[in-house]
Amino acid sequence: MSEERTDQYLERVERVMAGLMRHMHLTLRKCAPPDVSHSQLILCKRVRQAGRMRVSDLAENLGVSLSAITAAADRLCKNDILRRTRDERDRRQVWLELTPQGERIVGEALDKWRDALRQYFSQLPMGDMERLTIICEKLMNIIQRDKGKNAPD
Repeated sequence: MSEERTDQYLERVERVMAGLMRHMHLTLRKCAPPDVSHSQLILCKRVRQAGRMRVSDLAENLGVSLSAITAAADRLCKNDILRRTRDERDRRQVWLELTPQGERIVGEALDKWRDALRQYFSQLPMGDMERLTIICEKLMNIIQRDKGKNAPD
């Protein structure tokens, strides 16, 4: 494929992906309870997926500073959504996990988000869904493979 044609596709993909991501984030924000910000919900989603996470791993995973995670975690702990514990073997390590209330709140918000997205994606033919998934997985595999080869994070 010519470089010019590739650039044309890239422009279209960038425009569409930006719109999709913006809409997905706005939808997620609407699904979050009033006392949990969009960013805090994303943080809680990652912790929920892992079961529990070290603060340092969460910062790296989300691509934000340790101080940003600490500030968000402080608010979430204060609202009884997250629990912070120190590692028994290495007290410098701090773990985050959802409280039972946090599990309920985050679970309900993510269920609403999934339902909202399902309304759009269910209008696609199953073959398109499968191809979209395969293409996204291929791109993610390329990104992961090339991560250490001077590629931007």
